[in-house]
Amino acid sequence: MEQSQDSKQDEQCVSGDDTIISCNNIAAQSQSNDDPDPDTDPNPDPNPIPIPDELTLCHMPPGNPENSQTITVPISAVPAHLAHGDTIGPCPDS
Repeated sequence: MEQSQDSKQDEQCVSGDDTIISCNNIAAQSQSNDDPDPDTDPNPDPNPIPIPDELTLCHMPPGNPENSQTITVPISAVPAHLAHGDTIGPCPDS
């Protein structure tokens, strides 16, 4: 990204018989930010983390938690499994 900034200030003073000194300060400032390629991401992620399609869970069947089983489910099903007690990762005894 290219940045530039300019600042100019001019001073005009007037004096005369009736006026001791009168000065007007005129200031102007401009700033521009030019993006040479507006289609580029300003904060590219050099190491994107892929989101898996499936996740391995330790499934605790409701009413029969002693019969835990390691299963793989679609990501969309994970919240429902976690809600009834399943845990992320394989079962400890698998």
